[in-house]
Amino acid sequence: MQRKHKSYIAGHEPILDLRYDYAGDGERLLFGKIGVCQPPERVDPEAGEWSGAVWFSWAGAAGGWLAAPIAYDQLLEAYGEAGYAQALRTARAQAARDRSDADAAFT
Repeated sequence: MQRKHKSYIAGHEPILDLRYDYAGDGERLLFGKIGVCQPPERVDPEAGEWSGAVWFSWAGAAGGWLAAPIAYDQLLEAYGEAGYAQALRTARAQAARDRSDADAAFT
């Protein structure tokens, strides 16, 4: 990818992994997996999964693409669904506690 001077983005994986590098001519390149935008109950943050959207803006050849991840919860809050976002966070926290309790019971 660096020899061809191209950035690369892949989606449809519940992972947020953005990395920058530079081409031989100094152009900034962006490589990444940008997750999926699906309801948080279908995503397991403890397993490193992420859900949301990524806003890309062009900063010119020297700066390349700039990426700003926006978590699903933030999207809900921005569109007036703060109560629902909080309920999802509470449910995820309870599910994490339940998993931890189950793991402790079998060790």
